[in-house]
Amino acid sequence: MTAAAGEFADLGLSAAQAAELIRDTALQWTAAGFLAPLALEELLARGAADRTLVLDELVVDLRLHGVACRELDLVFGHLYANRDGARSRLSIVEHAGQLLFYVERRLVLASGPEGLVAHVKAILTDLYVDAVENGFLTHGALLQNGDCSLLLSAEPGAGKTTLALALAAVGWRYGSDDIVRLSPEGAARGVPFAAAVKSGGVSLLHGFWPELERLPEWERTDGQRARYLLPPQRAQTPQPLSVVVTLARRPGAAAEVKPISAVDALGAIVHSAYARRWCMTGDALCNLAATLERAVCVRLEYSDLGPAVQAIGELAGVQAEAA
Repeated sequence: MTAAAGEFADLGLSAAQAAELIRDTALQWTAAGFLAPLALEELLARGAADRTLVLDELVVDLRLHGVACRELDLVFGHLYANRDGARSRLSIVEHAGQLLFYVERRLVLASGPEGLVAHVKAILTDLYVDAVENGFLTHGALLQNGDCSLLLSAEPGAGKTTLALALAAVGWRYGSDDIVRLSPEGAARGVPFAAAVKSGGVSLLHGFWPELERLPEWERTDGQRARYLLPPQRAQTPQPLSVVVTLARRPGAAAEVKPISAVDALGAIVHSAYARRWCMTGDALCNLAATLERAVCVRLEYSDLGPAVQAIGELAGVQAEAA
């Protein structure tokens, strides 16, 4: 570093400017995986996990080096458990004001401290996708109320998270706000990460979850900021879908429900489906199609959460009567 600073000085930079340039370059190269701290091998080889997270087939040893556990415990503590068997390792190292995220010993991400929670969730999600052996994942929110299993399906930004949390506040059991897992037999369960509420959703949910305003904000991998809330009543048991709602949020729109076909509902689910280790079979597709034929499938256009919650409650009642 001294030699490099001297060469920069020969180009007309001051010592302070040279030091700043070298530091910034070193951080960029570290983030890109070209450099690593000298003590990194020792850190990554050290001791037992600080925490172990279990998510279905996925078991992850979380090792923290210079990183506080408290924030992670608040968001991921419900996933902590002990389980034997094969596992992945996620190490987070604080270095020169940056957080370096390693899966096994491979650097996958670097960020400032404000990205800690969101980046852990993103890495766990990627590891979970790799771990799923049976069934597939789809983009959506899942809630349960008695025997009713509800899937909210929509493009990003249509309000899945805010509507899911509004429903959770009035008695629905929370399964997920973003990822739903469907088995080859047609049963659905949420991937139970805490709900990520973007800045614009906090005020919308004030009447449902006032504590949101007191939670810390974290920077997501897409640059947006979010707060993480886990409702206390959670869905535990996979169930066949009873109600499928595709969402269309329109400013000023009254809550209006329109029936859609089982084929349209199937298209919405398959459109965002993904799996890395499992392939859809004819039997699995038939099971899912049969489940949707028995379900109430609708499109909900809405603006305000209150009327949308009421409309979905009425749908659940219709399904309960039909059953």
